[in-house]
Amino acid sequence: NKDVTIDYKENNKQQETKHNDKCPIVILDVPSPTPIPKTGSNIKTIISSLIILGFSIGVISFIGYKRVNDK
Repeated sequence: NKDVTIDYKENNKQQETKHNDKCPIVILDVPSPTPIPKTGSNIKTIISSLIILGFSIGVISFIGYKRVNDK
């Protein structure tokens, strides 16, 4: 919006139209009805997942190795 035109009533009486060629900055200050979840670093989750994945691959590889060498 480049221009803003405002028509309004005051005490049920129509007032003159106001015109502004500058767009106003609108700031909404409304509280959230529910808590906003916090974001942050997921590095602990990623490292834990990689450790579990590595351990799982190691166990599967060991089981496969034992099966091949037991025959």
